[in-house]
Amino acid sequence: MLGFVHLVDHFFFFGSFFIFLIVVILFGINFMWEWLDYS
Repeated sequence: MLGFVHLVDHFFFFGSFFIFLIVVILFGINFMWEWLDYS
């Protein structure tokens, strides 16, 4: 049971990190398009 809880904890940590990474990439792409538009 303890191993399962540890696995879920790792899953949530990597899941939140993955979501954060996707958000950063999306913001970066959006910012790049805006910058290309104005240049």
